[in-house]
Amino acid sequence: MKRKSFLCFLLILFLLTGCNSSTNEAKNSSGGGKSNPDTALSDSVDLAYAEAAALATHVITATFLGTEEVNGNTEYRFHPETILKGTLPAEETSQIFLVSDKVLSYIPNTCYLLVLEKNVSVYYPHSRFVSIYEPLIAQDDAAWSDYQAVAAASGTPNAESYGNAYTEASDPETVSAFATDIYVATVAAVFAEGRDNTTAYRCIVTKTIRNQPGNTGYIFITLQNGTVTVGNEYLFLLSDTSGSAPVYSVASRNGSVYGLDEAASVPVLAKLLSGAADYTAVDPDLLSD
Repeated sequence: MKRKSFLCFLLILFLLTGCNSSTNEAKNSSGGGKSNPDTALSDSVDLAYAEAAALATHVITATFLGTEEVNGNTEYRFHPETILKGTLPAEETSQIFLVSDKVLSYIPNTCYLLVLEKNVSVYYPHSRFVSIYEPLIAQDDAAWSDYQAVAAASGTPNAESYGNAYTEASDPETVSAFATDIYVATVAAVFAEGRDNTTAYRCIVTKTIRNQPGNTGYIFITLQNGTVTVGNEYLFLLSDTSGSAPVYSVASRNGSVYGLDEAASVPVLAKLLSGAADYTAVDPDLLSD
């Protein structure tokens, strides 16, 4: 059986979820960080809520501010009030952004208890949160205090956030030092258009500089639209994608993709190119398991 169907499934999943929410993975592997919900449950708080709170990266109370459309996504804006689980960096203490494929009926200027998973991606304009407990819990709920108590007793988060790491830097020296995978590759074809003005391209690795590519050198790189031209060869500085390869993401929003002539004119990149090793990719569709 050929690998094509598996890769298609993997890519479709990746593109539909952005850079990949890890809720299901957390649910399957949460035993170590999960507290016993029975020790914190009251008669008015159900087990499903306690389980969700144990899986969450964050549980907070927050006031709903409104919605806005960003790159085709509806973002629900909240002002955090009380952090019951997890931590927020300074830039998120005044506003966070929740996304959902469903239409959510939050009421402006109302405080809600949110059970969340935080997702980060080089392709997002900012961090995004998803709710992992569906019923809305507003401040006028009779069990409001009980919900907060269960969340506070839910244990340490399994992770601060989910998603591939990236750097905010854009200068070639910093980005190349941060990148875990560096290849020269030809952009062979568009594979699929994604969210957030991105496109996944099928690329063929021709030289390796750092690490070895997955999928016998026929890899997929998600890029902001307009970054590359099909048929051309580029130097790619990529992030740690050990959990998602052969789907790769760039190491930074800017400064991760260079035409070879441009790269040759930048000393740190020219040095990388001088040490590149030739690589012969093999189309996995021609291989049998």
